[in-house]
Parts: sequence; structure tokens; C-alpha cells
Amino acid sequence: MARTLADQLAIEQTGPGQFVSKAPPERMGNAMPIAYGGCTAGIATRAACATVPGSFSLYSLVGHFLGPASTAERLACTVHATRDTKTFATRRVVVSQRRPDGRLRACMELLADFHVEEPALLAYSAPPSIPFKGPRDSPTARELAERAVSQGLAGSDMAEKNTIMFSMMDQFFETRTCAEGLTGQNALGLLRTHPTDQDDLPLTERSSGDWARAKEALTSAGEKAAALSFLMDGGLSFLPLWHEHLWFDDAGACSTLDFALRLFAPDVDLSNWHLRERKTIAAGFGRTYSEGRLWDEQRNLVACMTQQCILRPKAQGGKVCDQWDYSGAAVPAGRKEGHKILINCFRKSLNTFQDAVLLFAISVNVASITRWAAPIVHPHEPHAFYGLLNANFMSSFSIFPALALQSLSPGLRRKRIRLFLWFLVIIFALAVEALYRYVYGAYFQFLWNQDTMVSEDIWLAKCDSHKMRSILASMTTAGHVFLALNCLRWLYHATATFRRGSLEKLKNGRVDYSGAGPWRRRWEASQPYLRLLDGAVCGLFMWTFLFLFTAYREAVKQKAGESDQDAEWTFGQVLSLVTWAPVALELITIYLYCSAVASASDHAEEESL
Repeated sequence: MARTLADQLAIEQTGPGQFVSKAPPERMGNAMPIAYGGCTAGIATRAACATVPGSFSLYSLVGHFLGPASTAERLACTVHATRDTKTFATRRVVVSQRRPDGRLRACMELLADFHVEEPALLAYSAPPSIPFKGPRDSPTARELAERAVSQGLAGSDMAEKNTIMFSMMDQFFETRTCAEGLTGQNALGLLRTHPTDQDDLPLTERSSGDWARAKEALTSAGEKAAALSFLMDGGLSFLPLWHEHLWFDDAGACSTLDFALRLFAPDVDLSNWHLRERKTIAAGFGRTYSEGRLWDEQRNLVACMTQQCILRPKAQGGKVCDQWDYSGAAVPAGRKEGHKILINCFRKSLNTFQDAVLLFAISVNVASITRWAAPIVHPHEPHAFYGLLNANFMSSFSIFPALALQSLSPGLRRKRIRLFLWFLVIIFALAVEALYRYVYGAYFQFLWNQDTMVSEDIWLAKCDSHKMRSILASMTTAGHVFLALNCLRWLYHATATFRRGSLEKLKNGRVDYSGAGPWRRRWEASQPYLRLLDGAVCGLFMWTFLFLFTAYREAVKQKAGESDQDAEWTFGQVLSLVTWAPVALELITIYLYCSAVASASDHAEEESL
């Protein structure tokens, strides 16, 4: 997470009307990797402000969320100049994000209007509906939660979860919850059954208030406007639940569909304390409409945001898992669909699988390097030839599962950390290959003349299967050639990570390579088929290696009998299997408790909420 709010919403220009966020958006009110809508709105606002002269001030934002944004990728903004006059300017901003398959996907469209400051004929504003106390007389949300726990009204685990879920707001803002408001009395919905002094009011007249001030100074007009968008988006979709004594697990889906932010002052600086009052206005047909108003400390109304949000009932009989979907509401698990659920769970844990396989390959190759370097460092000591061959075969075999997963998982190569892990695998694999060729060839001519190698000479003559060893050596060479070809693919993806953005355009939700040459377009179109072929060949190599190596071990075991101590499992080998425990536990946990998370995410994609 960025250190300051300005850093979180910072952008850099990549071309005319083209901007990209410096940091990926963060989540809030959500345990899944789905970004908080205020991050997306704030970055879009910042991009729009960067394209107008300093004499213009933002006065209106109207935005529509087209789909959930991921916390794994940065946001790209394309700004279109719709209107430029002496008095007004209008900008249309399309916010998009790269999908795992490399294509761009629109997350939001926003219309921003700017106005040159003019003399006023009239000046007035409505006051808050409740005489809220000032920020110095109001508690923080954490204090409210701690008070509820100390009074035995709420469990500490639920209070801590509630605090963590909204921790990003505390990261960037000082906040105070007004005790006169409804959420000040039910601790932001934590005490959903606790009575309040507004229970006798109609739902549309119930009100909540809080104070907010940015922890770091906001300097430019763009920073101030972006911070305002970030703050005002918070909590409006949840507000009807809080005001009706409900909690997230009482809803099936709860998220913002569209919003309108109006500014009534040219310079709304959240570096100073501001009071926000929120009410819900209407609900029906699966949607809610709520409003948040913002005043400065002098009680001048400076901004207002309205939102229409989705609010679906929970599926009847649905099991609620302890996760939150893209909307911030609990996901009902519903009926499991057998193998489809298992596949979705595997997809959700695929990154963990891939990381574990890569780390396993790195560790095996490092161990192999250590073993092959031993005859060079200590040439006068005995070295088990069988153990050296084992190290070479295992180092090659360990790479193919990772390569198969990588080939069949589109988009994972474009993650820079993943590229770095593959870089380590490539470097270590090359080192093993070089040591293998050197030690196995010319250097062993020297070793055979040493007295320490007499036992190995006898072992090769009596116990070794020369035929199987030759087959394995040929297979190792073929495997290394195939790995070298995939190394070229790694170089392609590494360079494409930095140059792809200049060629791609978003067109009807898909990537258009019209800016590239015909060969590039053909190459990109062939990628799915090449990945499938690559994965199939990897699987073939992997199982062939496993079969031949097992046959070789059995042949040696039959000849060597009890003298073959390498057939016994060592403590290190057993310990290496423990590294897979977190992967298995994650897969089992998702399957047993949160099996609907994957399908909920897919549902979000289909409906473009």
C-alpha cells in the first residue's frame, strides 16, 4: 500500500491523453483482490484534472462502474476532450486494466466537468440535518469497536475484522464518527441489533455523520479533487444495511453501479476537517439510492455524492463463507457443483501453486549446483556418481511442472515478480547444465585416476545400468534443448511487458493490435495454441522423465540390493514435501469454506458490475 493518499492516487502520463496509475488500486471492505471503487474514481479524477488548465475547477463528476478492478494491476486512463470553451471544459475518462490473458478491460467510464470561477448572484447551502458535534468531541471507529467489545456487545474477533476491512481509510485519513448519527450508535453496523434513538424514524430519515481529514497535506488541485472522489465513495453502498440493522452477511451482493459527485466550492481541501452526512433515499428492484453530503468546519456545504447501488438478497439456504466478493458483501456458497467447484478452486489457488513449483525448482537446481560443484572444489574426496546423476535428472525434471503450469496459465508471465523467479530458474538451470557437461566429461577423466574413485569404478561396473543411463542422458539433452526454446519465450514476454502498451488499444472490450505489423498480429493470435502445445510437450517430458528415472532407480536397486542407500528417503527430502502443505491447505480451505468465491468473481465479470 502507498504511504500517502497522494501516492496512492498518483498518475504518470504515457502519451497524449494517456495516463497510468503509479500504484495498483487497493481493496477496502473486501477480502478478495477487488479494488475499492474510490481508488478507481480517484485515479480517473486525477487524470481528468491533469488535462485542463489551472484556471478551471472541477464541479461535476458522473461515473459508471463497468466491472470490478483487480488489486494486482495498475489502472490505465484514456482521457478524451469533449468540450473546451472559455468557461467550461468536459473530459471523458475511460479507465481500463489488463486482464490475466493480456487483454485490456474497461472498469469505469467517467464524465468530468470543469468551470472557471465566476461571481455569484446568490450564495447559500443547506445545513446538516442533525447538529453533529465537532471532530474533537467525536470518537474514532476503533474506539467505538473497543467500547462495544469492553461492554460485551460485540466479539473481539468481529470487531478486529471490521477494523481491518476498512483499514485503508485509517491509513490515509483521520476519521471521527459522530455519536449523534446512527452508525455512531451501532459502531458502523457492528452492533446491528443494538437500539438507537433513530429507530422510530423512517429509513429515509435516518442519518449518520463522520468527520475526516487527510493525514498528509494535499497540494495540487488534482490531488484535492482525487482525494474527494476517494473519500465520498466510501460506505454509501453499505449504508442501507447499517441503517436497517443489517450486516454484510444479510445480503447476497452490495456494490456501487454509478455515482454523481457535485462540488459547490472551487477548492475542497481535505487537508482540513470536513463533516460528512449520509442518508439512503430509495430502494427497490435490487437497487438502492443513497446520498452523502460534505461540509467544511464552518458548515458550508462543499460537495455531495449520490450513488445507485446493487443490493441483492442472500440466496435462500445459502451458506455464507468468511470472504467478501467484489461488492463487499458475503458470498453465499450455495450448492457445490462437483468438479466445476474444484476447478474454480484450483484457478483461485493457481498463483500459490505456481510460486511453490517455481521455488521448488529453484531450490532443487541450487542443490544440484552444490552437488556438481563438489568434485571441482574437493577433487580428492569421494563423490557418489549415482548421486550426481540423480541431482542432474531431478534439476531438469523440477522445471517441467512449473513450465507446464506457466504455459497453460495465460498472463502469468507478465507479472514482474514471476518473471524474476523464472530468471533465477533459467540462470540456475544453465549453471547445472554447464557443470554437468564439464564434470561429466573432461573432469571425470582426472577423477578416475584418483584412488578415491575406485569404489565408484566398481559401482559403475557392477551396479549401474549403462543402457538406462544413456537413455536418461539423451533425454536430459532433449529436455535442455526444449528449456532453451522456452528461454526464448521468456525473453519475448519479458520485453513485451515493457513495450506491449504502445501497441494495444481497447476496442469493444478486446485488445486490438491494429497498430502492430501483420507478423506481430499473427504471433499474438497464435499464442493460445502455442501455450497449449508448450504445455502438452512439458507434460510429455515430465512424465517421460519420471518414468525413465524410476526405471533407472529400480534397475540400480535390483543390482545393488541393500547397498543402495540412495533409495532411502532423507530428512531433507521429507522436509521438501512440507513446502507444499500451504498450497494443499489453501486449495482445501477454498473448496470447503469458500467454494463460491471463484464463481462469484466470474459472475461479476459476466454482469460487469
